[in-house]
Amino acid sequence: MITEYITPKNIVLILILVLISVFANEIIIYLSLIPLGFYFFKTVERSVIISAILLLLLTLISDINEYLRFGVNLTAIFILLFFFFAEYGSKINSYPKLPSAIIYFVLFLIATTILSVLFSSNINKGLIFLIKEIIFFLLIYLFYSFIKNDVNIKQYIYALIIPALIISVSIGYDFLTSPSAIFMFQTLGFTINTAYINNAAAAGGLFTVTIPLTYYLIIINRESTYFKYFSLIAIFLLQIAALILTNSRAAFLGSFVAAAFIILSYHRKYRLKILTVFFSSLVLIVVLNPIIVDAFLLLIRADRIFDNPRYNLWEISFNIIKENPIFGSGPGNFAAYIYKYNPVLLKSYSAIDIKYIYEFVSIGHSHNFYLFMFSEMGILGFINSIIIPFLFFKYSFTVKKIISNHDYNDYWLTLSIIGCGFGLFARSIFESTGIMSYGWITRDLPFWILFSVIIYLYSKYKLIRK
Repeated sequence: MITEYITPKNIVLILILVLISVFANEIIIYLSLIPLGFYFFKTVERSVIISAILLLLLTLISDINEYLRFGVNLTAIFILLFFFFAEYGSKINSYPKLPSAIIYFVLFLIATTILSVLFSSNINKGLIFLIKEIIFFLLIYLFYSFIKNDVNIKQYIYALIIPALIISVSIGYDFLTSPSAIFMFQTLGFTINTAYINNAAAAGGLFTVTIPLTYYLIIINRESTYFKYFSLIAIFLLQIAALILTNSRAAFLGSFVAAAFIILSYHRKYRLKILTVFFSSLVLIVVLNPIIVDAFLLLIRADRIFDNPRYNLWEISFNIIKENPIFGSGPGNFAAYIYKYNPVLLKSYSAIDIKYIYEFVSIGHSHNFYLFMFSEMGILGFINSIIIPFLFFKYSFTVKKIISNHDYNDYWLTLSIIGCGFGLFARSIFESTGIMSYGWITRDLPFWILFSVIIYLYSKYKLIRK
């Protein structure tokens, strides 16, 4: 069982990795992985190595050092391909099958990207993103092919949660030890250090996935040892605290939507009571305790809701769509149009945000997933942005319906993944990355790992029904 890996020895190992990630520079991090890699290959089973590769892709393929991304990517894919051919050989008929709708969608998305590249004003940049997208889908299929049982699924879940734990420790440490971080949180509403992800909103996006998954692990481990059970609770609370400190309003929305769906689904008998208690408490707090209301307004930066660079970026996105409705600006070419359609004065306060986004943001300028796909890939890109949630929920709710009377753990896992989906798509109203941004690994990989789990469960229970 996967819970066998939650031991004092392994938790100490994880804490060591966390401390290395928080305190060490990138050279020490990468050098420390050499002996760790030898240790894994000699002593650990294949499925754990594959999960460790997933974990490393979510940490090393990061914002720490862009020059080492290619090497780590190449090494990871090489190892996964080696395991794949060792497992399945060279006969295509033996390879794990995907539903035809998924295959057609991936081909349509790649074809859409190719068309957008061909009509882009910067074909070279577009080709880079096209190659990344193709490699990303290869990576997703390799991870999907190694899902054989419930143990593999839970290993993937832990591989998603550990990076969130690393980020949580980093955020907490930075907040408690840095006076500037406390000042930033009180004034601008975010912390500075989010470990290997130099973006608080992106860290919040990861929490939108990992907090519901940790809650799922708590539910299914209620009868485990006290150590395992309370370790999971501690990890759960630490992530919630870190989410609050990131102060990403999009992540708050996503996490709230995910939590609402999961809690109301887990406790169907008590839905009315839960909703009654929630709304009654909300009214009492608003009426009787204005201090809490003020704290909440500070937390969501209510004074800046109507003074947000997103509105300017949305206006730029709509103008790009008007000019390029069929094929868009081209993959990664949004920035070329920013100053052409800049709606603010160049010397104004809002222009500072636009300038920062122009200079430092490479993907996801629109800050809305649907506008991002539409503005960069045209109407076909927008169609893709609709197909993704459609397919995700189609297969997810089909699995939920099939297994409602079969397997307790798989049923709650499916509910948790559906909740993550609702949370991520709600978050995507205000963030571009986290679903499909040409295969940005630290942003998009968690969603597609969950989608892969759903496809595995769909194939598994469809076969059982037959």
